[in-house]
Amino acid sequence: MSGITRRVSRLFGGGPRPSRETDTDPSHQAAVARTTSSQHENAALGSGDAILDSYVQGAPSGKQALEIFAGEWSSRLPPPYDVITGSSELFEDARIKWMLEVIGGIEGYRILELGPLEAGHTTMLERAGAGTITAVEGNTRAFLKCLIVKEVLGLERSHFLCGDIHGFLAECTDRFDLCLASGVLYHMRDPVEVLNAMARVSDRLVLWTHYYDPAVLDHPEIAVHFGSATERAIGDLTFTEHRYEYGEALAWNGFCGGSAHYANWLERDTILECLRRAGFDSIEIGFDEVMAQHGPALAIVARRGRVVH
Repeated sequence: MSGITRRVSRLFGGGPRPSRETDTDPSHQAAVARTTSSQHENAALGSGDAILDSYVQGAPSGKQALEIFAGEWSSRLPPPYDVITGSSELFEDARIKWMLEVIGGIEGYRILELGPLEAGHTTMLERAGAGTITAVEGNTRAFLKCLIVKEVLGLERSHFLCGDIHGFLAECTDRFDLCLASGVLYHMRDPVEVLNAMARVSDRLVLWTHYYDPAVLDHPEIAVHFGSATERAIGDLTFTEHRYEYGEALAWNGFCGGSAHYANWLERDTILECLRRAGFDSIEIGFDEVMAQHGPALAIVARRGRVVH
């Protein structure tokens, strides 16, 4: 009997089908019943019973949904869910509050959010009055967590897309009142291309990103992640990309970095020069810390043509 035949045989009940004559024999029918029952019991005791771990007990609740990714949450959700999620205050993020103050409100805005992670910033934007939010997430586990948050917190004007950020931007023909990319740029392998693509879809960019500064070399826990530096040129812009290796962080199911083993960090001046070259004539900087927890970082609100909503 071939391997395929054996698999098909097991799937449909064991050996070859009996003849029509034996189908009517009471003793044969009893034997078939005993064999089928035994097969079902063996299947339940085998590896197949692991599927039962996917079921929950008790009435539906937000807690049940959030615990699908127990131990993988980075964000601390609002009460009463704060005790079963992460520790980062992304649902009450001071950087987003600063952005809202600088822009002067986003009532009715059509917003593109890149890398929503766990929908913390999405939630803040919706509660601040955004008209619609299109959020693109390339990490499938993060995407599913966003959908859970959408249901648990009742988001109504936010739409989550599962896909690569760079791929989305390359095909995007829409325009948005604002593009938000918090915690995104330093996870890209081609950050200048992504930054230029963001600049094509909106006259308002809001960024928070790490950047490379030689000061990181004074901190071994950060410096260990950096490898080679590569000189590149796009058009008449020459810049340096600093390769950042994720290392052991890739072993955590809650990993929230880029889609490869490494990313490339830009220097601060390169980021600002890209924005200027893209026509952003108003650039405001906040939260600029040369030694933030995981390396130099800053927040930027960039606007082109002094746009007024």
